[in-house]
Amino acid sequence: MRAVLVFCEGTHDVVFVERSLGACAGCERLKGAIRDLPSPFGASKNSSVPTGLIATQIRKLDIQDIALQDDYPPAPQFETAVQNRAADVVYVLIRAGGKNKSKAVIELMQYVDDTMSADDFDVVEHAAAFLFDADDDGLASTVEQFQGEYGTYFGDLSQAAHARWTTASSIPVGV
Repeated sequence: MRAVLVFCEGTHDVVFVERSLGACAGCERLKGAIRDLPSPFGASKNSSVPTGLIATQIRKLDIQDIALQDDYPPAPQFETAVQNRAADVVYVLIRAGGKNKSKAVIELMQYVDDTMSADDFDVVEHAAAFLFDADDDGLASTVEQFQGEYGTYFGDLSQAAHARWTTASSIPVGV
């Protein structure tokens, strides 16, 4: 099985992507408990990682320091997952909190990459897709900012372009 981690700015973007993948790509929402998701996102019965990535990430939260008016849980945060069973791909939708949150998103990607390289899981390949609003910055500037901020982690993103995948990076990256 393959996974695509889809980083969206906010909750509305997550819902848009989830519905779009359902309508255009035949994906269905994965229902059930977090532990039932494909490993390493959910629990793995045959792994040195006893709980999945999502449960571990949630446990890391220090909720005592969160103000009531803050977004909870703080971004980046796993929001939902949809699957295209025919293509054997699961899309894990993550609320990134904005296009300027690269440090926290990179930390999450490092955690995912480290975990995936440590054992044998249901998910054997993964990619990352980023859906960020161009806003007043414009498309070219937004892509350029993405290349600069995320190139420090993924490597060569010089070929990254709107609505395209690049494979020159450490994993396939779409923007």
